Amino acid sequence: MKVIVCGVLLFLVYAAGVLCAGEDSKNMIENSSFEEDYLGNLAMWDTDAYINNEDAFRIAASDDLSHSGKRSLVIVNLVPNDTKVIQWVKVEPDTFYKLSCWIMAEGVSGEGIGASISILGNATALKDFKNTKGEWEYLEIVGKTGSEQNLLPVAVRLGFYGGMSTGLAYFDDIELIKLAEPPAGKVVDFSSDKGFGEIYEKLLEDENITAFSSYLPFFIILGICLVAAAVVLFYLHRKGIVNLSALNRFRRIKRISEINHRKSKRDSVSGAEISSGVDKRKSPRKKLIVTVFIKKISKDGSYDLIELKSENISESGIFLRTEDLALFNIDEEVLIEIKYKRSLYNVGNAQVIRKQQAFDKTGKRLSSGFGLAFISGQKAHVKNLKAITGSH
Repeated sequence: MKVIVCGVLLFLVYAAGVLCAGEDSKNMIENSSFEEDYLGNLAMWDTDAYINNEDAFRIAASDDLSHSGKRSLVIVNLVPNDTKVIQWVKVEPDTFYKLSCWIMAEGVSGEGIGASISILGNATALKDFKNTKGEWEYLEIVGKTGSEQNLLPVAVRLGFYGGMSTGLAYFDDIELIKLAEPPAGKVVDFSSDKGFGEIYEKLLEDENITAFSSYLPFFIILGICLVAAAVVLFYLHRKGIVNLSALNRFRRIKRISEINHRKSKRDSVSGAEISSGVDKRKSPRKKLIVTVFIKKISKDGSYDLIELKSENISESGIFLRTEDLALFNIDEEVLIEIKYKRSLYNVGNAQVIRKQQAFDKTGKRLSSGFGLAFISGQKAHVKNLKAITGSH
């Protein structure tokens, strides 16, 4: 019987080791099969195009074709263009990753670069597809991040820098996996001039990129292991091999110690001091439609005043609705004032970090606009943001 018990315990230790070792092999891409939406847009993905107007391209989640699940992403370039869908993934410096995707392309022009996956801000052109003849083709690349890189902007795209094209392409089952060891074969440079900076770190934390659902299998297996361990301990106690009464005595002693400690703390520390130890969480993104005045500053010091409506806002950033995606460029810095409850609030500098738009299957625009991150940090601006978001 002791041999059986030892075997069970060894199995539990082995299972826990396998779970910990397999952590690196999980897919780091969120909404990798484009099954989820958020406010009419693809959840976790940004959209952008070199020629950024509705007569030039279409981006949508299609339920007509899929490699797995119910949907895939479809990009259509109506004119020669470089159209892309982007996700910012938190990575480690000097680390190897494998990036892969399933692609179906048709009617892509021969002059430009076809459907592919790439790293935004990296000018290395990788393998592309122009006509897969109705079949899904697998594309995989292995690369290494830079010495100080903390973000990897993964892009699936139709066209490329200096290689614009027309046509249609479907994308599905995008996967980014951290490799525990240096791989054999060709390794490309995954470094990107857009893979750095506190602004993007703040954006990642605010939007909670890592979803709980990706860890659910781990918690299920861990729960099974704990239940099995409890059954084994109870069996050993019944057989007299393990004495759980000693554990109960230790638990009672510890409980009494904790009660005395809390009583002592209540007698010596004020309620305000105790409450100050509570973790402070960031205010959630608030769906709020308000008037936003944007000052777009020119090199000569003059500025254009642009008025837009917001979609949602948090202390970290704001999403502005507009059909004219040529108003701003990515990384452009602007000044923002927000009209809220008949008052005008100055919230200081903000940086454009995304362009986003979505269409339905008929080509009708669902939504479009800009995402901006607040970067001022001045106390007055932070106070105004807290007043608008209701977190003060």
